[in-house]
Amino acid sequence: MSVPWSAIGVRIDSVGRAGGTEHAPAALHEHDLLVRLGAEDRGELAVRIRGEERDPASGVIGLADTLATTAAVRAAVRDIVADGRRPLVLGGCCALVPGALAGLRDGAGALGVAYVDGHVDVYDGTTSPTGEGADMPMSVAFGRGPDAWVDAAGGVSAAPADVVVLGARDPEEAADIADLRAGTLAALEVLGPDELRARGLGAAGGPRSGWAPTAGRSGSTSTSTCSTSARCRRPTTSCPKASNGTSWPSSWRPWARRPGSPG
Repeated sequence: MSVPWSAIGVRIDSVGRAGGTEHAPAALHEHDLLVRLGAEDRGELAVRIRGEERDPASGVIGLADTLATTAAVRAAVRDIVADGRRPLVLGGCCALVPGALAGLRDGAGALGVAYVDGHVDVYDGTTSPTGEGADMPMSVAFGRGPDAWVDAAGGVSAAPADVVVLGARDPEEAADIADLRAGTLAALEVLGPDELRARGLGAAGGPRSGWAPTAGRSGSTSTSTCSTSARCRRPTTSCPKASNGTSWPSSWRPWARRPGSPG
């Protein structure tokens, strides 16, 4: 028997002002996503990100609201897992990801992550060109920083060896993070559009759907995240749709699996 879905909406945009990806949850509702999945609707979280100046200590725009969003998403996802259900987080800004992964970790243990995005998202508050939280979610998940955000997420929620990034295609970001990927994040697998077409989308993400996480961690939970409006370069959330012939709407299947659960 498949584990039932429960959905929450996270209406945020890490540019720090109204609009943009704040509209994503409503758009997904308009297309009857929850009806198609037979998902329970737990409503929208009362969160927004406001403020367009970078915090001087962390380098993050709208830091206080970003941390509050992470805490709220983390608690909501943890509660869904505790109820024996599968969380579906509706949003368009990747800044929601640290809270979602932290909630899964809290509720179900170690994580495997299939991260569907045009970017690897491992900048931190110092290296990010913009200071927008959407530059940094996997850096937070890996515990690399910004420190205040990692603390809000309760520490590390995923290991690089347990993550595959599907669809990264920004050459400027690739150059920026080349040394990082050759060093600290050498175990992180990143597949661009050409590699995805060569392997096939199912084969590319498949190994992360049922693996045992890295040694010394108990349990196994997998999650897939999807950026609904991948950025071209800057600002972070302004550039729509995947390029190079890869059709994300038809290929992305959101899922998260509790250890030992069917579905």
